[in-house]
Parts: sequence; structure tokens; C-alpha cells
Amino acid sequence: MHRFRPDRLDPLHVNTVQSSTFGRYQRAVEGFEFFLLRNDAAPSSAAELDEWLVLYRREASLTRSQFEVALAGIQFFAPSLRGHLPLSKKVIKGLAIEYPSKHAFPMLSSSAKFIATKMAAEGEHRLAVCLLLQQATGLRPSEMLGLREHDVLRPSDLVPRYVLRLGTCVGTKVGREQTTFFDPEQDPMLAMLLFRLLRSTPEQSSLAACGYDHYRRVLARLSALLGVHYSPHSCRAGFATEAILRGDAPQLVQRRGRWASEASFLVYIDVATALQVEAEFRSRALDTAIATAGRDLMAFFPKGCFSGRADGPPRHRADRRRFG
Repeated sequence: MHRFRPDRLDPLHVNTVQSSTFGRYQRAVEGFEFFLLRNDAAPSSAAELDEWLVLYRREASLTRSQFEVALAGIQFFAPSLRGHLPLSKKVIKGLAIEYPSKHAFPMLSSSAKFIATKMAAEGEHRLAVCLLLQQATGLRPSEMLGLREHDVLRPSDLVPRYVLRLGTCVGTKVGREQTTFFDPEQDPMLAMLLFRLLRSTPEQSSLAACGYDHYRRVLARLSALLGVHYSPHSCRAGFATEAILRGDAPQLVQRRGRWASEASFLVYIDVATALQVEAEFRSRALDTAIATAGRDLMAFFPKGCFSGRADGPPRHRADRRRFG
């Protein structure tokens, strides 16, 4: 169907999503188009296309996530269809009820520092700092991985905190740019590491310098050292859970973490699991190793450790003077 042809999209429209997201959209839509061709179908209206899309989900046994990507891809390639596929939206809601989202295993700050030291030991210094920043601020994985040097405003006399501008290029989950903060007094060691990371990153370049799949694989491998199953959302869950354990008001935590609804916010809080994991660490004598990692964190980030990988333009002489 010509309506889904990516070559007809305005480049500025294409640039509103990351290249990896664009690729997922394209593959998902191609699967739907092949299904239509195989069934000799040519929907002539949004309502008819909506019915075929639901049938495609059933025939192809798409998961909720796969169907969401297919729907998002269709609406991306044909923006006029946005808001005109109610049946598909209803099916997604039904899938959410039948297969509720599994909450992420909460990663508390102490465990995050342990994982960060292991990342640093493997040369993943940038990703290690970004993981700590994600846990401290409750960033979504895509937001953390999307941070670039110019998205982080340094503390000043006017605003004595780091200001993180989220979704400046491709938007956030809510579809617009958002802002969150990191107070250096919250974690002085992380503040120092973030300062050094920013100095070593050319403007317009990524702080983490890696993608979601790489982050997921590294996290899965290293979390096995603790006998747990951390995922890219574990830092966000740990941020919320740890704040509740400190006694912070739930409404404040929800606002700081930018959860749109209370229901989605509560999915990320798992106090019982967090306490159970801490007890398990103590029983296996891992608490000592975790405490040592937190105390000796800076030793894993020697001078020049951030000067390697950074996906941006090559540094020029002026860059070296600025970033050092």
C-alpha cells in the first residue's frame, strides 16, 4: 500500500524518532503489508484497515509489544490514521489486561554502584556512569541512552543542580520534551563522575555511547554475579522503590519520576522484593562486596577513562581545549 511508503516521508518527520525505532517500525509495517498482499486485501478506509490489522495480530500471533510497534509504525508512516484505529487500540487494552506488565526488578543505589564497578572493570566507563545517573534520577532507559552532552546543563548560581533535558531530538514517552534534575549533594561521587564524563564528551555526542540491546546484554551478564535479573528498567524501579523506603511521599516520587498515572507508577514499586534481595545479599556475604564497591567507586574511573568511545564528530583542537 502506497500510504506506508517511507520514501514519501519528510526527512524532518523521520528525524523525530531514533534510527533504531524507525527500523522497527519499517519491519513491523512490512510484515502487515505482506499479510495484506497474501490475502489479496486492499483496505479502502481506516475502519477496514483497522479490522485487517486486528486479524493480522491474531493470525501472526503477535505479542502485545509487537502489536504496539506495528500500530505505532502504521501511524508513523500514515499520520492521518492516528486516532482512527479504535479497534486496534481496544485490542491492546485487552492484551494489557490478559498479560499484565511484569514489574522490573528494583536496583537500589548500593547494587547500582556494584554493577557500575563491574562495568568499569570491563571498560564500560560511560555506561557505568549513565547507569548510576539513571538510578539516581529515575530516567527511562531510552531517555538515559538518548542523553547527549548538550542535553545536560551544568549547575550555576541560578540553578545549583544538573538539569537534564529529555527528548530534545526524538521526544519522550509522553511525546514532548521533559526536564529532570540531579542535585550534586544527593551523591557527590556521581556528581564528580558526571562532571568528568561531560568534559570528555564532544558536543552533540552521546554520553552512554551505546544502544538498548548492548545495555541489556551487559546488565544481564553482570547482574548474574549477584544472582538477580536486572533489566534496563531496573534502575527506574530502584529509584522509585528506594524513595518510598526513605519515606518520601508517593505523590512527590511520582512527579519526580514523571509517571503519567498512578497505576503505571505503582508497577515500579516493589518494597518487598527489594528488602528480600538485601537480606539475600547479606546471607551470601555479598553485602560486604557491595559496600566496598560503593566506598571505592572512584578508583574504578582513572584519569582518561572516558576519552574513548563517543559517537559524535571527531574532536578538533578547540574540542580538546574545552573537554580536556
